[in-house]
Amino acid sequence: MVSQLAQEETIRDLRRQIDGISREDEQEVIFRETSARKGRELLYRMIDGEPVPMRIGLARRAINMLDNRGNPKWTTHQELAPKWTPGEVKCFLHPEAPERAVLAEIGIPPVCETGNLRNGQAKRDHAEHCHKREWAAYNEYLSQERERVYNERQDKQLEATLKIAGMAAEPKPGIRNTPLPASQMGANYADTDFAGGGSATFSPALTCACGWDKGKNAASLGLHKRLHCPLRENASG
Repeated sequence: MVSQLAQEETIRDLRRQIDGISREDEQEVIFRETSARKGRELLYRMIDGEPVPMRIGLARRAINMLDNRGNPKWTTHQELAPKWTPGEVKCFLHPEAPERAVLAEIGIPPVCETGNLRNGQAKRDHAEHCHKREWAAYNEYLSQERERVYNERQDKQLEATLKIAGMAAEPKPGIRNTPLPASQMGANYADTDFAGGGSATFSPALTCACGWDKGKNAASLGLHKRLHCPLRENASG
């Protein structure tokens, strides 16, 4: 006996073969099932032949799904699908899945026994179609964890930068951090124009033979000798 879902698939294929069918004609096709059916329907994925049991309501929607090229994604006829080669990748909700520890931490129980997925892409497709809410909750948790780890790394980098800056500002042993008095730096130090790119000249204090020691540079000493030095007359005589 042909199942009602198989009949829907046949009508779907006929619709694709008939050109020019109108929307009104499509709407006149009514599917009626007199017997109440429960349980699951076995569909085969056209991309790889994987058999997937689905609830009746979900199977009805899936049998009419088309890919980007307009081809059916599912069939009830195993012979129309590619030969299925089982893999060893487990569903993320499998009791032995590598995600089990994380899922236990966020309170998602193991509810799937699928353990023959072919690869990571098949695993993601299976999760998105069969465990949509659990898959979304799991990825939200991973996103929050990645953000937390990133923020912690940024905080550590900032702390290290501030520590290095603090070490640079601390006084170093054996290094004087306060300026010496001008009397110890030499007479020319006070007149040095550092803002203009000058450099300090550490020369001895300039003094006159009369004992005058206020000279800041050679010019001031010369001016003293010419105008104010009490020995200038003797020197001139």
